Amino acid sequence: NISLAAQHMYKASEALRTALNRLGGELEQHH
Repeated sequence: NISLAAQHMYKASEALRTALNRLGGELEQHH
């Protein structure tokens, strides 16, 4: 199912973006 795969990729990209934002925030706090 293409829509299901697209939805999964969207959720994965959202999780990755959240993780990157969290990591960036932690790096800013340490500096």
